[in-house]
Amino acid sequence: MSMEQNDTDVLFEYLRKILFERNTPMLSAQEVSPESEKLVNGMNLFHDWLEENFRFANDIAEGNLNGIEPSKDNPLCAPLKMLRSNLSHLMWQTKQVADGDYSQRVAMLGEFSTAFNTMTMQLKQREAALKEHNALLSHITDNIGEYVAVLDEETRESLYENKALVDMSIEEPRLAEDLRYSISRYDMESSGRSWEISLLSSEEEGRTLYYHVDSFYIDWQGKKAIAHLLRDVTEQKEWESSIEYAANSDALTGLFNRRYCMEMMERYIENKRDFLVCFVDLDKLKYVNDTFGHCHGDEYILTMAAVLKETVRKDDIICRIGGDEFVILMPKCTEKHSKMRMNQARNRLLRLTEEKNLKYPMSLSYGVIACGENNTLSAEEILDESDKEMYLFKQAHRSEWKA
Repeated sequence: MSMEQNDTDVLFEYLRKILFERNTPMLSAQEVSPESEKLVNGMNLFHDWLEENFRFANDIAEGNLNGIEPSKDNPLCAPLKMLRSNLSHLMWQTKQVADGDYSQRVAMLGEFSTAFNTMTMQLKQREAALKEHNALLSHITDNIGEYVAVLDEETRESLYENKALVDMSIEEPRLAEDLRYSISRYDMESSGRSWEISLLSSEEEGRTLYYHVDSFYIDWQGKKAIAHLLRDVTEQKEWESSIEYAANSDALTGLFNRRYCMEMMERYIENKRDFLVCFVDLDKLKYVNDTFGHCHGDEYILTMAAVLKETVRKDDIICRIGGDEFVILMPKCTEKHSKMRMNQARNRLLRLTEEKNLKYPMSLSYGVIACGENNTLSAEEILDESDKEMYLFKQAHRSEWKA
């Protein structure tokens, strides 16, 4: 085989490897005749350009637009350099769009340009619609008469407060801070979606403020959040409480009435609680009303109510069930202790008679019935039995009462 034919075979094999195999070793000039050295040098330069082109193309394909810059004299990389420049600019434009600059347009990437430009126009329209929606939502939340707060679900950081809550922060900062603390401690598992907050008023001593809260998990500007809608229901609660108080209390004394007495007795019976029923009767109230007038009679009743409050235990329930009739429900109390308390009340009334220099002695009669888990009587039957016991006491002490 001639020298020229050998060079041709070596050079063609080298060219094949350059084109189709990566990391091909460069050809040494010693492997060919001196006449082919310049051709080898040219092919080695082509080898470097091609390897550089492949590396550059691979960086771009992997999204690495900051890879090693190809040599300036490499003509093979010129189109890729232009592509990288366009992609870098496109990346910058995309970031601008992400930051809200919807004026960006792409003109050099064919169908992609059309899709990109359409997307930015749609984003611009949606942002405008969202701003309008948010403005409407803000207007609604500022005028619904409720307090609105949005908190980050994880950190409980405040993300939004409507005007009503912001105004409260200025006018009643302590109350606003207490409300914020309460909702920051919110737990759906224990509180549920609807719950209540009760706070002591910092402006009116002794007044409790009530807020009904509806809570929702929402997505707020890309964050998982909880929206709380707070409504002041203090007046409603106070009205309900006043209605309940009026329904369960005696107008003259403020004690519980017969309705409440029967309700509590039935509850005790149903729960099989141990309790005593002490039936108390004011002695000779009718005589006082007829002889000295109803003003004296009312004063007699009020004095009786005050004495009973002073005498019984904190957990005992005092009820006025009729004109001169009172019932005391005494949970977990012995009959002996109950009678001791009633005798103390009786003696207290007699002392007050002397202190007030009344023309009639204030006195009471009482009867006690014990009830427990084996009780078979109804509430009405228990009252009847305690009433009978009271009359036995009254008859036994009738001679003690003198006008």
